[in-house]
Amino acid sequence: MGASGAARGSAALGQAALLILLARDVGPAMFGTLAVFFSLQAVVFPIAGMNTPTFVAREYAKGSVETALASMRTNRVVVTAAFVLTTLVTAPLWGSVQPAAAIAANGLSASADNVSDNRLAVSYAQRRAAPAVVVIVARSVVALTVYLVLLAMSWGALEAFSLAKVASAIVSISLSRLTVKTERLRRVTSTRQILRQQFGMASALWASSLRNFDVIILSAVAGVHAAGLYAAASRAITPFWLVPASINPVLVPSAVGWRPEKATKLIRDLYVGLVLLSVVTLAFGPFAERGVTLVLGADYAGAGILLILISLRIGPVAVGPVIAGVLQARGFEKYVGRNSLIVALLTLMGAYIGALIGGAAGAAVVIAVVALFGSTRLWLTGRKLLMGS
Repeated sequence: MGASGAARGSAALGQAALLILLARDVGPAMFGTLAVFFSLQAVVFPIAGMNTPTFVAREYAKGSVETALASMRTNRVVVTAAFVLTTLVTAPLWGSVQPAAAIAANGLSASADNVSDNRLAVSYAQRRAAPAVVVIVARSVVALTVYLVLLAMSWGALEAFSLAKVASAIVSISLSRLTVKTERLRRVTSTRQILRQQFGMASALWASSLRNFDVIILSAVAGVHAAGLYAAASRAITPFWLVPASINPVLVPSAVGWRPEKATKLIRDLYVGLVLLSVVTLAFGPFAERGVTLVLGADYAGAGILLILISLRIGPVAVGPVIAGVLQARGFEKYVGRNSLIVALLTLMGAYIGALIGGAAGAAVVIAVVALFGSTRLWLTGRKLLMGS
């Protein structure tokens, strides 16, 4: 778990740094436009991904190797279709080649990472962290390095970003295939059967991904400038996704055989940590505005309040998916999916209403409240489910 955490941590920081540099270089208006399409990709690719890494890790832990391999094969097709779809959606920007290329390259990188993570799940299930560490760190370092080198060579920011993402995709796919060897799929399993088996696990991620429409809604209600400020400030919580990304691949296979009491105690402790993590971030409020302008530049002045409000979601972002992972490992993925759908719908409604009332700040307040509500509901009902199992 420590090795996985270090790898995911460096990758999350690298991704955040890359997007912050891009935001500085292109300005709030252009970054707001890019953020709308990036948010769409952040919805489509998790839907296409179907939570396959978690499913593969669990099935390997249960000894259902053929099911895991069939899931990986099916998901390659679905993710490829998602890349084609998200590229076609950028048609209105095809007259502006540079933004369209940047969005397409980001989609290519996302699809490559999806396929790569499915293979890395096998190494986690086999209790081998080294392949995942190598691949996750390499693809992040390559993307950031290529971007910085091209900028130093006087390339434009959008062109540099595009090539950086393409390089990251190539490294992600190539290294994962070199470092993780899988068995040959021997039994023919229908796509319909795999999708049916995986639906419960996938539905939670599908619902969660809908929350990424918040930037699109904010752009429609308050304009691309407000969406750009909001999207840039949101980068501050990106590194905290490393917590569930690091823990769940190791935790889910282990939690399959736990006693209900052990699982119940863990999700209680996790919820306490979730609340404390969100509350502690308020202590950094007085420094938020200065931090935003220092990191992003003077064009993002006024986004300090957004940073404070968005930081209230750190607990649900970092710890909520870990609670969900325990419940999924114990077979309660359908409940996790329903809870995620409720939270996603409330998030989108809250983004719209909050933006109408108070612009980007109003949306950030409502979304933070909804996130804390969803995590609380997940813990309370999850506890009942575990004790009744």
